[in-house]
Amino acid sequence: MKVDPSLIYQYLRDKYGVSDAGAIGILVNIEAESAGSWDSSIIGDHGTSGGLFQHHSGRWDALKQYAATQGKPWTDWQAQIDYAMSEPETKKVDLTGNDPMKAAADWTRYWE
Repeated sequence: MKVDPSLIYQYLRDKYGVSDAGAIGILVNIEAESAGSWDSSIIGDHGTSGGLFQHHSGRWDALKQYAATQGKPWTDWQAQIDYAMSEPETKKVDLTGNDPMKAAADWTRYWE
């Protein structure tokens, strides 16, 4: 399911209070991980990862469980964003700053 990046951007801003730069930093990561497809159902790495963030093995299983507890399929883009924002690694990323490149670099460093 292809997702309009502007919907993800607005969701991050509205639900999580992420700054403009923080939202852009996350979107940069999603674009790279989803190979520019913005497809929340994309499967990659020879079937070992999935979704906008290309979660691998245990993390992908955890995403599936998280989505199921929300009554949603793992392919639901909002469930994927909610799961990503709930992960402990996300707390290490400055998503309130004014530098989208720093946010993207921090996301890659701490979250990936």
